[in-house]
Amino acid sequence: MGKAEIISGVLGAIFFLSLIFYSITSSSLTMFLHLFLLISGSVISILMTNKVTKSSNSFKSKLYFSFIISFILFFAISFFWMLGNHSSIDDKGLTTAIIIIPTAILFGIASFIVGLTLSLKRKNRNEFGYNLKRYSVIISTISLILFSIFFYNPTMGILGIAFEDENLCHATIENPNSYMFAPSYYSNCMMGVGIKTSNTRICDDACNFDDTDCLMNTREVCYHKIAFKTNNAELCAESSFSSYCISTIAKKTKNIQLCELLEGGSDFRVEFSDTSGRDRCLSNMAPVMGDKDICNLINEEETKVHCIETYDFYREKIVNN
Repeated sequence: MGKAEIISGVLGAIFFLSLIFYSITSSSLTMFLHLFLLISGSVISILMTNKVTKSSNSFKSKLYFSFIISFILFFAISFFWMLGNHSSIDDKGLTTAIIIIPTAILFGIASFIVGLTLSLKRKNRNEFGYNLKRYSVIISTISLILFSIFFYNPTMGILGIAFEDENLCHATIENPNSYMFAPSYYSNCMMGVGIKTSNTRICDDACNFDDTDCLMNTREVCYHKIAFKTNNAELCAESSFSSYCISTIAKKTKNIQLCELLEGGSDFRVEFSDTSGRDRCLSNMAPVMGDKDICNLINEEETKVHCIETYDFYREKIVNN
């Protein structure tokens, strides 16, 4: 075994152990490990391609190996980052989007360019025999497995919504301590299926009822979109923005009576009281209905004036066009 192979082997072992710690930590140490992984990955890639390009293998084999070794090393960095949960140092996913993924891609491309350059310069080199096919097959297989795991949940979510099959949503893997297997893949899939099939039972099944964020961002959105899709104002009661939901359906269906369900209306229901009431709903309806007299039904003077001004503005635009 040559010196380069020994160095590559030792670095490879350290690289793999670092990946494990990288996935389970969420501190300044994690960012140090990220830098170490980028540098050590580059060294391993260059050392291995430097050796391989001197062998008797074909140019295509050398080129492919240069690509696949760069791919697996730097894809592994993204893979193990996503395998963990780094929310304490990843505000709104900005660290992932701005630092982790871009730098892994950048270093991966740089390593491949080095391999490509060496392959081109040494395409006719034949210093020693080397069974490159075996290593290429092993690395390719591992890459395919990692790639499949990485995109498993997103794929199940897309297929579940496309085929309107909640069973595919149930096939997703859930782990709150992992970006890759975040429960949101399941809840978003269920929400998509629920909306496409107009099935509120699926909306209810999208979240655990102790998960406040999911209930607000998924279940309620699911109800809201089904309400708008089916023009069913009753479903707006399940939304935090029930008055907006009612107003939207009122405008879509041109049903002014729905405004009376809101605060200040003759048919007011408490489940529809959140941010805006009957008067604002009527103000929005006047331009839609093309009826300025609707503004006169508004009780609050300021809203009535706004309604008239808005109506006149939109009518003027229509006339000018």
